[in-house]
Formats: sequence, structure tokens, C-alpha cells
Amino acid sequence: MSDYNIAIEEEAVRLIARSSISDRFFSDFHLLVKDGKLATVLISRTVFIFCEKSRIDGRFLVIDGAACALSKAKPNSYDPFERIITLAISKFENSVSLPVKWGLYTDGARRGSFFAYTAAKGSTSRIFYEDRCDSSQNLYVYSVTNEHVEFDDVPISRSAYTDFGDSLLDAFIAYENIDFTPAQNDGVIEIENPGGVIAHGWSLDEWVSKKLTTSQRKFIEKDYSQSVRLRGAAGTGKTISLVVKFLRDFLQFTADGKEVRLLFLTHSKVSADLVKDLIGQLDRDGARLNSANSAAKIATIFEIASEFVQREQRGVSPIDIDAYSGRIMQRELIESILDAARLTLATQFSDEASPSFIANMLSDEHEVKRRFAFEIMNEIMSVLDAEGIRSGNSKALDYINAPRPEWMVNLSGVGDRKIVLDLHRRYRELLREMRVISVDQLIADFVSFLSSNVWDNIIEREGYDAIFVDELHLFTPLERMALKPLMRHSSQFGGVQPMFMAYDLKQSTRDYFANLVTDAKSTSNWIGKTTDGSALVELNEVFRFTPQIARCIADLAVSFAEIEFLDEIDRRVGESAIEEGDVPEMREFSSNQRMYEWAFGHARSLATSLGSGKRVCIICMNDDMFAVYRDAGRHADHLISVESREDLNDIRYAGKRFVYSSPEFIAGLQFDNVIVIHCDRRTIDENELGPLRRRRNLSRLYLAASRASKKLIFCASLELGGISPTFTTAIAKQTVRVP
Repeated sequence: MSDYNIAIEEEAVRLIARSSISDRFFSDFHLLVKDGKLATVLISRTVFIFCEKSRIDGRFLVIDGAACALSKAKPNSYDPFERIITLAISKFENSVSLPVKWGLYTDGARRGSFFAYTAAKGSTSRIFYEDRCDSSQNLYVYSVTNEHVEFDDVPISRSAYTDFGDSLLDAFIAYENIDFTPAQNDGVIEIENPGGVIAHGWSLDEWVSKKLTTSQRKFIEKDYSQSVRLRGAAGTGKTISLVVKFLRDFLQFTADGKEVRLLFLTHSKVSADLVKDLIGQLDRDGARLNSANSAAKIATIFEIASEFVQREQRGVSPIDIDAYSGRIMQRELIESILDAARLTLATQFSDEASPSFIANMLSDEHEVKRRFAFEIMNEIMSVLDAEGIRSGNSKALDYINAPRPEWMVNLSGVGDRKIVLDLHRRYRELLREMRVISVDQLIADFVSFLSSNVWDNIIEREGYDAIFVDELHLFTPLERMALKPLMRHSSQFGGVQPMFMAYDLKQSTRDYFANLVTDAKSTSNWIGKTTDGSALVELNEVFRFTPQIARCIADLAVSFAEIEFLDEIDRRVGESAIEEGDVPEMREFSSNQRMYEWAFGHARSLATSLGSGKRVCIICMNDDMFAVYRDAGRHADHLISVESREDLNDIRYAGKRFVYSSPEFIAGLQFDNVIVIHCDRRTIDENELGPLRRRRNLSRLYLAASRASKKLIFCASLELGGISPTFTTAIAKQTVRVP
């Protein structure tokens, strides 16, 4: 049926965007679902998809030939269809942007194209579309090519679009006559709303009137006369509090006739998608989208930056350094630079560099080389790129000569920093040769744009009156610099530029805030760099995991006491408000192999017995071993490996396969059962690298453990030193049980 065309009404597009589509749909295009009355109607050679909210005068996504949507790079992968649906949402709602790594290219008007698959699948196929086809509000996807070609070389056949228009009335009449009474969910596994996990199916009115805690209510009742910080541990309801306030206030402003532009920013795509799903559930009538002169946009900071900067890149693509593969690529680039230049640099700076730094740089021991390359990569990402420091500029002189806090990576010699600057120069040259830029470089360009005359001329039209920020602890100093400039000068709130920010420093797995903390004992300076004058609201009740998991995480958080720049309150986790569960376990194995066999076998068994693998997750703490276990043949067909934000889409098609990932890529998600592997001494406790590296490891562990809602198991290998001392307190207090 690949020669059939597809036409999906906009409300049905939104429903499909949060649904798990079965393989059967992709073979016969049959849908008949009670929930939402989602159904297909075949007229002539066009498959129409409607739902109960569909209108005959609504906007449509029209696809010329189902081959555009259904060609697959590998089994259980429907990237083209997923991407076309995302494209439609971006056009219908104007609140979603296509990720830059999709390689979006436009002709400056209505035509555009982007990659059909993730880069990891090695395909160069591109999807071509025309927006507002034939002066309508409809979106027309007209071709898929095997390579990137010019628009004029891709012919547009109008026959499919003409057939859609000729058949629309008959299709709608046929849909109106469908009897849903005996229907089973056929073609769609479930109409799944990920936000329901947090929103519990309650409406906005229910949340506002009776579901919020005292602290949450205190936050949402804050006015716009100043900025507000919302601090709370994982599971305390920071995101739902932000979303409820964002949506409730926007709807109230528009009801009062006030024209406002609000922006809800997250750091990761998965969090942005979660927020959109939450708002879709709370705003059931779509009132947010019905305002003509106001806007309530949800996006990542990266999407916002790319909207303004991408058109000027002229063929230069960003490197995906947030993905696991991108991080490995960066490290490999730096390792190759080190191999080529280390002898020259050691000779050149031998009189100025510290002996330990030179020894680590020249070492051929695998573990030392790996750690050294990681630290160089982190310094480049978190300090040099983030602060715009380059070899030869004035900031470089300050970088070389300024004292470094003891908790930062040890670069005690002046020559150490000169070597890092030279490595950074070589790294930038290599990126230029590859015609790619880093995310931090893109954000730097964005910050520069926000100080330009162009932005000054359009800020009152495209700027925002207030900004809501989730996951503030993940924003780099450079990204935080972009927040205030995004806001209008003539704000709707008496000249005040209010921001509402949620954060939990314990979940920050990188060092993006570290170099801003100067008093070593408080987060106040870090927050102060973000906004002038702000009120603080704290959340202390946990709603996402059992009391047993909450107590375990609280005892693990005791380890944060060693890190001086986290204050006392920020180490609290909170009391769980949900039902009792099992005490988390710690299992120790004689070797990595035995740990792998037990953990992956147990996860496979759980996924099979539950009938839903997306409720089970293995989280690997050891980056070096991640790929080893992923590629091991014994369980490879029974897991979904999440190595980037985009891989999260595949969870919807998990079936009985369990999820396998590292902590960074499942932030914001929750699983019934979590197994955290490599909680061993040599993975978690790397004290020789100083408290900065230890803080990163503790944050990753905290993030991993807090993904579990019902059952949590830790695993350690004697091959890598056995159980980490980080668990000493929890084991002694029996909040972690050792069988």
C-alpha cells in the first residue's frame, strides 16, 4: 500500500504525536480507536485520518505516497513518519522547532527539506515539503530523495494534493458515520500521554483548585513583580508547578485582554516534549493556541538559538555534543589531537607546566589517557567555549593568570593552561575543517546576535514578557547569558522582566555552573548571575517514587556534603507522599561479565513478565563499558539503547524490550524498575581527580537512582573495586539492602 497517499487532520496529528503506533498500521493503514475516536477512512487512493475534534475546515498534513513515511532504515524504526508528524506540529502550533541535527534547509519561502533518519543510521535520505500549499494552510510532503539535492531538481506532483481536496468531503461524511461502539483499539497500541504520569489525568482547574501542595500554591500565586526561584529535589513537582503557572497565567492574561508573549524554556528535547504533553492534557480545549496576538511558546534554548542563527550558518552544521555518540566523537577528536601534538607541547612548555600534567599527557596507559582526554574535553566545553576564551584574546590572559578554586580541575602550572589553550586552538581548527560547530559555539553566536542592531529592531515584536525555565541547573553560563536579552524592553509587567526558574543542583551532571560560584559555600552567586533579585520557593514533598527510594537517595545525597559549593538545604531530598515499596538493593558480583549476565537477564525477565519493556530500565554509570554491553550479542535483541535525546522516540515502540541508557539521556523520565550498574569504586570514586570529578559522578548517580518509582537495584563489580564507599551510609542505615 506504499502508493497510497495519507491526509491527517491537525487534531489527529496531535493525537498521533503522543501515541504508540503498531506495526500493523504501517502495513494496512487501519485505525479504529475508541479513545479520541481516531480512525482512518479510505477514499479513492487517499487514507484520511480524523479524530473526534477534527474539522473539515481544519488544517491537514498531506503526504504524497506513503513511501515517504514508511521506508525504514531498520526494524522497529519509523523515523520518517515520526519526523513528518513533528514537522506538522511545528507548522500547526508554531511552538515546536525542528532539531538542528535534522539538517533543515529552506528556500527562504515555503519549501524545505530535512534528513529522514538519525545520523546514527547512516542514511542520507531527505524529506521534502511545501508549507501552505496552493495558498492554503495545509502542509504537503511531496518527496523523499536519497541525497541532498536542490529544490528545483525535485519535481512536485500536485496530483496527490488534488485528490485529497476532491475526496475530503466524502471522507468526512464517511468518518461521521463510523460506529465506535464495538471498536477495539486497532492499529494503535495506546493513546499514550506521557504527561499523565505527572499530571495524573487531572485538568488545569483540578490542579489549581485542589491538587497543589501548599508550597506549590505559594509558587503559582507569585505575581510578576519580580523573578522567582523554585528549588526542589527530583520528584518534588517542580515541572508540574511551572507548567500549571505558565498555562494558568497565560489563559488569564488573554481572558483579560492582555497581549503577552511567554516563553517556557528547557535544556533538553525530552523535557520540552514532556511539557508539551502536560499542557496538551491540562489545556484540553487547546485554548493556548487560540490567541491571535499573544504567544505561549515551549522550546529548548538550542531550538530558540537555531531559529535565529541557523539561517546564517551557510552549510556549517552543529556537532551533536549532547548525544552519547557526539560525546564520544569529541573525545576521539581530542585524543587524536593529543596523540599528534603531545610531544611537541610537552617540549615547548616543559619549563612552565606542572610535572603531573606533563606526565598525564604523555602517559600511554589507557585509563590515564582516557581520563586526561575527558578532563580536556570538559575544560573546553564548560570553560573555554562557554566563556568565549580563545588563544590570543584578552580573556585568554585572564584564564592563564587567574587563581583557580581548588575544586576545579587541577591546572596548577601556567604552562598547563597554555597547553589547554593550544589544544583548544587545534580542536577549533579541526571543527572548521569538518565544517561543524559545537553547541557552545552556536550559543555564543546567538548571544552575539542578541546584542546586534537587528535584534534591537525586532525585540519588541519577537521578544518575550516573561520566561519560565525548567532544568536551570543544566544551562551553561553562556546559555544563561541569553535569557535576559530575550525579553522585551517594554515589558507588559511595568518594566520588570520576570523569570520563573526551577532547579536542583544535585541533578547537574556537568560543570556548567561551577566556575560562577566564588564563595565556595553558596549557590546565591550562581543564581545572582541569572537574574537581579528573586524570591525563593522550596518544594519538599516527593511524588514520583516510594518512601524507601526517597530515603535511599537522601542517604546517598549525604556524600554531597564533601562538595563545599552545595549549601545545606540543597542536599535535602524531601519526604515521599506515595505508598510504601521495597527497600532498594545492592548486589555485588565477582566480575563485569557476571554483573552483565544477571542485570540484563533480570531486566529481560521483568520486561517479559510485565509485558511492557518501557517500564524497565538499566542505567550504566561506566561510559567505557556502555558500548560493550550494548553490543554484546546475548541480550542485544531484547533492549532499546537510548544514546541520544532522539532515541527516546523509540521507547514508544519498546514492546517487551527493556530500555538501556546512561543517566544524562533519560533525565525527566520515570520507570517502575531501574537497575543501576557499575556502582563500583573505580567508576564512582575517582578522588585522585579532585572533588569536581567526584561531584559529577555523584550527580549522575543521584540522577540515575531518582529515575526509579517502585523498585531500585544497584550493581557493583569486584573487577572495578567492588561497592563504592558512596553507599556506606545507606547500607549502614539499611536504606540500601545487601542480599
